[in-house]
Amino acid sequence: TAGMLKRVKVVKGVAYVNFTKKAETSLNNAATSCGRDMFFTQTEKTLQQFASISTVLFAVEGNPETFYSLLELVCPETLGKSCSNSNFTK
Repeated sequence: TAGMLKRVKVVKGVAYVNFTKKAETSLNNAATSCGRDMFFTQTEKTLQQFASISTVLFAVEGNPETFYSLLELVCPETLGKSCSNSNFTK
């Protein structure tokens, strides 16, 4: 995962994790159910150790739809119907 993290922004208890384009190839193993569970468990537990973070959302190059599609998931409802990228890009 070296060189994959672009930015983490925390807004009202939500950590917005933005990855570089490298994530598209580096997270291939996370597309399996076991790999996906490991990735989310490790990443979310690491960030949620801070009391100010209750939710973790992800994007690739500011686009959450790219990240969740990569893992064969739909965007979380928290991002709205349009899978909003506003907190990843600002």
